[in-house]
Amino acid sequence: MQNMKRMMLNKRVSVCLLCVALVGACALSSAAAVGAEDDAASRQLISEGLGLGSVYVWHSMLDDVVAVYGKDYELVPHGEQADEIRYAQLGLSFYYCRADQQKRIFDIECRAPFNGFTARGIVLGESTLRDVFKAYGQTEAHSTPNDEAASVYEYPGIKFHVERKGTEADSPKRLLSRKIMAIEIITSRSGADCLESNLK
Repeated sequence: MQNMKRMMLNKRVSVCLLCVALVGACALSSAAAVGAEDDAASRQLISEGLGLGSVYVWHSMLDDVVAVYGKDYELVPHGEQADEIRYAQLGLSFYYCRADQQKRIFDIECRAPFNGFTARGIVLGESTLRDVFKAYGQTEAHSTPNDEAASVYEYPGIKFHVERKGTEADSPKRLLSRKIMAIEIITSRSGADCLESNLK
């Protein structure tokens, strides 16, 4: 009789432990789902050819950027023509031509830890070059003097940077599964060369 009672008690304890384990697993799963939803909800739209939030390429100026993001930035010169306003802690950089008296922003660059996505669903730091090709079509890569360790894929109003190593620039198949490490917002009236005709 006592053996029967012990067996019944052991079964009840086992059932209780199983229930606790299941509830715990469900709670963890829910927390992960909520975390993923919060992460997605905090993403900001990277608008191709337009801008980021209330800062617009070729319309907003240095003072507009500082009004939105504050004075805690580093000013980085790029050659003799352009300056970069770098908010490293935000993963954002804004570029203007030094010769432009209005200091209009011609390029916005987003990197980690910035949490952003494009209208075609490319998520910074998560989407791959393969995803970019599916969303925007295949194009040839080029490298930039500022970022020699990256291949850059340019489309109207936007550029995608993918990390490369050695001669990988000649082998795009190796890069297809590589994640997007930076996204730039540009305009068709690119000021990248800071041409005098662009500054009027």
